[in-house]
Amino acid sequence: MRNPRLQQSATAHIMATWGKQPLRHSTRRRRTILPPKRGQSIAKKPGLEHALLECVTFAEHKNCARYIYANWKKKYNGHYFKSLFWKAIRAMEESKLNRVLIELAATSQQTYDSLITTRLKKNCQTHVSTICKSDNVINNISETFNAYILKAKSKPIVDMLEKIKRKLMKRMYMKREMVSKWSGDICPNIRRKLEKSKEKSRYCIVTPSCNFKFEVQYMDKIYVVNFSN
Repeated sequence: MRNPRLQQSATAHIMATWGKQPLRHSTRRRRTILPPKRGQSIAKKPGLEHALLECVTFAEHKNCARYIYANWKKKYNGHYFKSLFWKAIRAMEESKLNRVLIELAATSQQTYDSLITTRLKKNCQTHVSTICKSDNVINNISETFNAYILKAKSKPIVDMLEKIKRKLMKRMYMKREMVSKWSGDICPNIRRKLEKSKEKSRYCIVTPSCNFKFEVQYMDKIYVVNFSN
């Protein structure tokens, strides 16, 4: 037989500890929260976006270009629009981005207006800041990691963390073994990119302007380089 005084004392202790009513057993069917569907942008969840902006104020916030395109192509599908979208997203020069947008506006003003409302310029490579040191416009890194820990996520919290820890320990050990066989301080992929850049630099003519500004002529194009930014 239950003691009502003891039960009231336990209830008061739980309320003082947690600041809310104690959880009770419920016969209702549990609600399953599913992850967002493939191609669903964070723009569909404005509350989450505002929370990220408030909690991580100083971080650079961008949306995955693949998700932006998946939502945008529902109205404007086709190889031509797809080609222009990815040209704009991957444009490394603002002049090239503007040329793509002018071509799109000449084809369809409505399509151009729709693309601009997706905050294209905020997410393309042209406007990536030098703080984050990454020009990645898609979230393949986070999706790869989520797939990497997918089996562990089905376990209880402690077991999940232990499994993720062991997987990462094994991965780091394998990477250290691989790096120990390299010659030099630069990894092979980056070294290949640097060699390609060195080959292209032969066609560059540099003219100094002032302390940190230079004019660089490459083929038939002229660029202004400012090292103070």
